[in-house]
Order: sequence, then structure tokens, then C-alpha cells
Amino acid sequence: MSSLDVPVRNLVVEWRYAPNLAVYAAMDQLGIEMQDVYPDWQRSALTLELRDKKHCRRFVMAYNRTFFHVVEPSNKQVSIELDNAIEMFEKLSNRTSIQSLKRVGLRQWAAFPEKDDPLERLTARMANRFQPDNKNLLEALSGTVEDLSYVVDVKHNEGWKYALRAGPMPKKQWFEAVPHEESAFASPEAFAKYKDEFPETIFFVDMDASKEDVPYTESKMLLRKIRSSSHEIFQRLNAYLIRG
Repeated sequence: MSSLDVPVRNLVVEWRYAPNLAVYAAMDQLGIEMQDVYPDWQRSALTLELRDKKHCRRFVMAYNRTFFHVVEPSNKQVSIELDNAIEMFEKLSNRTSIQSLKRVGLRQWAAFPEKDDPLERLTARMANRFQPDNKNLLEALSGTVEDLSYVVDVKHNEGWKYALRAGPMPKKQWFEAVPHEESAFASPEAFAKYKDEFPETIFFVDMDASKEDVPYTESKMLLRKIRSSSHEIFQRLNAYLIRG
């Protein structure tokens, strides 16, 4: 199979850990240290959110959970963004002596633009791929399928799990289904421009991968393995459902 760019539009990396009082002091120290990279911030009694609006990045810390979120990493930058996330959490964990993680997660939303077929034709084509012998099903439904989504929970051969959703999607539905924080963009106008330029019709893949009870020392390798394997899964799904 030839190589295919995977247009990951949203990326979230998450770490969950036992409640840790040291996080409160560490988050402020980290926020001050990283001001040149994350110049914007929002502080509440329980959390600190660092923002790099130029690159649509957010790093949010709390006493029992931390996550990194970036909008629109290009295919070549996804692994770089993952490394950015790992480096930021490493700075936090060094200040808090986090040794074990209740959950490590990597969620990716990909949007393959579909320029050749309208949504109706794309939906029909994918329905045939999901349900090749669907005559009896269509008779039972007593109508025409206008939208569909393939939803499965998978245990990967490497031991981690993922929830997968895939299907055709119009632009409007993407912004209803996928989280977007306007505050992560440089301005409301930048967010409006991003939405305006988004493809009208896409094949979407939402993969929420995770593993529970992970030693901190193993978390970096785990995240990189998930990223590498998920990239191949995205490619194979696109090949089967769209190009096949």
C-alpha cells in the first residue's frame, strides 16, 4: 500500500493520576517557566491552562489529570506535537514525583477531504463497504440511509485499547462533534477563517486510544507506539472504505 498523508485535525494527549497536592505548586512554576512558549494562560482554583495561540496549542493541568490539545497539526507535525506534549508532562512530573498513571490516552480526529463525491454518494458507497449484503436491512429500515457511522471498541494486539468511529460527515457536523476552543486560536477571526476553509465533505475517523495502570517510565514509549500504529490504521481504513 502506498503512503498516504493522514490529515489529523485535532490531537489530545491525556494523563490521569492519583490526586496529587504537589501539582498545585508545580503548575504555577511550570507556567512561569514556559511563558515564552505559552504566553497566554487562564488560572482557576483547581486548574491552570497554558495557551500557545499561534500554534493552537493548550496544556491544561489539574490535581488528578493533565492534557495537551492541539488543532490542525499537519501529517508531518503530529509526532512532533506528541513529543511536545510528552516534554511538557515530563516537566510537570519531575516536579511532582508522579510514578504511576491511572490512564494514558491519545485521541486523534482525522478528516480526509472528499472532493469527488457529494455526501449522499459517499454515504451510499460507505454503506456498501460496511454492509455489502444490505438488501434485507434496507427493507427493514423502510427508507434510504442518509448518514452512518462505524463504531467499534478494539483491543489492539499490543495490549492497549481504542474506541473507533468512522464515516462520512459534512462540515457542520464536524464542528458539532469535535471539540474546538475558540480561545485556542489567535483571534475569533482566525477561528472563523479556519471553519470557513474546512472541507465541505469528509471521511472522518475518531480514534480514542488508551491504556490503564501504566508506570510513568513506560508512558512515553506507549504513546509513541500508539501513534505509529494508529497512523497505519488510519491509512488502511481509508484504503478499504474510500479508495478500495
